[in-house]
Amino acid sequence: MDPRATKGIIIPPLFIPSILLLLKEEPTHGYALMKKLSQLGVVSPDMDPSPIYKTLRWFEEIGLAVSESERGERGPDRKVYRVTEAGDESLAFFASRVEEAGKIIAWFQRKYEELR
Repeated sequence: MDPRATKGIIIPPLFIPSILLLLKEEPTHGYALMKKLSQLGVVSPDMDPSPIYKTLRWFEEIGLAVSESERGERGPDRKVYRVTEAGDESLAFFASRVEEAGKIIAWFQRKYEELR
């Protein structure tokens, strides 16, 4: 990933899995995802949202998500994305990797505290 593309993404390795997980929780559109990711601390509130929209388009291209047009309350229609079966499989893979990373992070924290 181009380093410029990660500007505003606080935890880059969790960016893609977090989007998939939020879509699994509730089909939604890009703007709502941006707000949720910001509230969770995955991205900064002032981040350019284009990486989110690029990721959603990429998910569609590779079959991890599908979209449907939804009438906007105000303004134009918006695309609402939901996870596909392939997206569920990818999410399971990411979850296993996050679990492994969590073990490494816990070790790091324990070791750091020991050495302080």
